[in-house]
Amino acid sequence: MAKEFNCLNYKRFFYVAFTAASLIICPLARAQMAEGPHWSKNDDGEIFKAFDDELRRTVGKLKLGEHPSPYFVSFSGNQSKYLNVYGAFGALDRIDTGRGRSLAVEVRVGDYKFDNTGSGSSMFYSPYETYSSDTSMAIDDDYDSLRRSLWLLSDSRYKRAIEDLEKKKAVLNQKKIDNLPDSFIKAEPVVSILPIEKQEIDSNKWSEIIRAVSKEFRSNPGIVDCRVTYENRDNLRWFQNSEGSKNREQRLGSMLYMSATAQAPDGMLVSDFAFYAFKKDKDMPQLDELLSMARNLSNSVMKLAKAPMMEDYNGPILFEKQAAAEFFSQTIAPHLVVSRESAFERRNKRSEADLLGKRILPKFINIADNPLIETFKGKPLKGGYLVDDEGVRAKTVSLVEHGVLKTLCSGRTPTRGIQESNGHFRDGRVKVSQIFVTADTTKTPEELRSQLIQLGKEAGLSHVMIARKIFTASSMGLDIESAVNNILGQGRKEIELSFPTLLYKVSVKDGSEELVRGARFSGLTRRTWKDIESVANDDDVYVAASGFNTTGNTYNIVCPSFLLSEVDIVRNSHETNIPIVLERPDLVAQPSIKNDSETVKKNSKQKKHKK
Repeated sequence: MAKEFNCLNYKRFFYVAFTAASLIICPLARAQMAEGPHWSKNDDGEIFKAFDDELRRTVGKLKLGEHPSPYFVSFSGNQSKYLNVYGAFGALDRIDTGRGRSLAVEVRVGDYKFDNTGSGSSMFYSPYETYSSDTSMAIDDDYDSLRRSLWLLSDSRYKRAIEDLEKKKAVLNQKKIDNLPDSFIKAEPVVSILPIEKQEIDSNKWSEIIRAVSKEFRSNPGIVDCRVTYENRDNLRWFQNSEGSKNREQRLGSMLYMSATAQAPDGMLVSDFAFYAFKKDKDMPQLDELLSMARNLSNSVMKLAKAPMMEDYNGPILFEKQAAAEFFSQTIAPHLVVSRESAFERRNKRSEADLLGKRILPKFINIADNPLIETFKGKPLKGGYLVDDEGVRAKTVSLVEHGVLKTLCSGRTPTRGIQESNGHFRDGRVKVSQIFVTADTTKTPEELRSQLIQLGKEAGLSHVMIARKIFTASSMGLDIESAVNNILGQGRKEIELSFPTLLYKVSVKDGSEELVRGARFSGLTRRTWKDIESVANDDDVYVAASGFNTTGNTYNIVCPSFLLSEVDIVRNSHETNIPIVLERPDLVAQPSIKNDSETVKKNSKQKKHKK
């Protein structure tokens, strides 16, 4: 796997990285059941041996009546060791730890051009359903137990595949479908058995860290809520298919998320957050850095609570650092993967493939996805891998060149626009791995700020805007993938972007800044992408999430700050919560308890006085 990424020479690097990966992974000859190495009991216990033996039997002998035998079969086993620690205000809410295994079997009947996937009974083409985990897998490497599970699952999947193929044929007997894509893409077999790294995660250590970091928020009386979450995953995946691919890969990941919430005098709740995610636990921040970040978040939300409300705005905006990364992650990255389109009837639906060959960004911007590297400017990256979950070698993909969408991240299920896999099928869907945004021409951050103010003056504005932090979509409860599919399905062009956390008004007269709260972006469309005026030379590594904030959904995006010529920002809501009536309980002084002897003497005097 390549080690370092250089934005100034990225095209040459992509070629070198791909060549290096090709040398690491050796393809086998193609066959119905390709011959591969025979596994002994010492290779992952007896897992691959059980895969090998049952796969040969399934491909060679599984047949029901006049129905065809499977043309493709794959087995995958997944083992997950996990630790989750949750805390707030110095106390642990919950600790989850454990180890489990799951097993998945895919059986395809027919051929690569036309098979059972997407039966058409609901008019929805869903090849992804075959990748769901079917059942639990014994945590012991027991050969007989594993073969029995594979045998039962293969039988069940085969019968279902026969039924689905008949349904699909029935639909096609009633409808004429133009340009029907093939069912499955052929791929060169890949054998990649990667070494396993043993990592020891100290649950007691992380419990104490979560206690200490969350306790830091108690010192600020204005904090009404806080959350600190640590998550670690050590996943191991075994994969084998009838084409000859055999893969074993370990996926490590650690994540820490912390947030603090305060309440403004008018009742509005305001929050700020910090988000860390790394492949290896040793790269996680140390306690001192986390304590410092907790203090910074406390100060940040208190400033937000005192900040004025946002007023409606239309004009230029500078997206700096994390805000720029979140803009690309939420509004552009979801459109860089093949969508789940209907193979039977598209009606008025659109897909990302409709944008292929068209300019979607300014001519000076390029975007690539590169899963083959481990660091950027000395900083570790999280999302690299060599082989995807369908047994396809990972490839570097130049997605956008000079503003033009050239291709999409894809798996082995073809669409009308994409008929080749570039090794981006992971966790049951096609997804980006590591996004790199570069520009042919850049400016310094200072020059970008000056250009922002100049645009404001030319538009006759009193102030312009700078966004420095935006909530991750998952922390706001947004499912970006579903939102994108819904928008495309309705033929709409809107794009989603969550609320800004740190948003500043900048005076065009003197450059002074004022923090504002209660804002949201409005009226963003795909046309907004072309309104990027300039890009800074401050590219850096940021953490983004393609789903809810879990280590499996996080990935890295490398991008610079950028200037957008026009955006609408409005007040999020004219309703706020009623301010909390009582003080936080731990801030209330406890009633003093006097000495028992003094109490007895006082009671005695009161009784004598009454007499």
